[in-house]
Amino acid sequence: MRVAAGGFVLAAATGFLLFSTRPLTYAENPAFLLKLGLIGLALLNVAVVHANPGWQVALTGGAVHGSLRASAAVSLLIWAAVVLAGRWIGFLQ
Repeated sequence: MRVAAGGFVLAAATGFLLFSTRPLTYAENPAFLLKLGLIGLALLNVAVVHANPGWQVALTGGAVHGSLRASAAVSLLIWAAVVLAGRWIGFLQ
C-alpha cells in the first residue's frame, strides 16, 4: 500500500505541474474532466476496499472474499479508463 500511495502522490504531483501550464484549457477539456472523475471513483473504490472486513483477513493470509475480488476487477477497469482518458486529453483540445 505504501508503494501504491507513493506512486499516486508522485503521479498527482507531476500531473498538477502539467495542469498548471494551461489550467483554463484543461478545465474545459471533457477528457480531462472524465479523468478526474475516474480518479475520484478509483479513490472511492480504495476506501470501499479498506472498509471491507475481508480486507484485514486477506492481509493476514486468509481467504480472499468475492467482494474483494470484485473490487480488484473494478479497480483494474477504472485505472485502465483513467489511462485512456489521459491519452484522449491531447486529442480533444
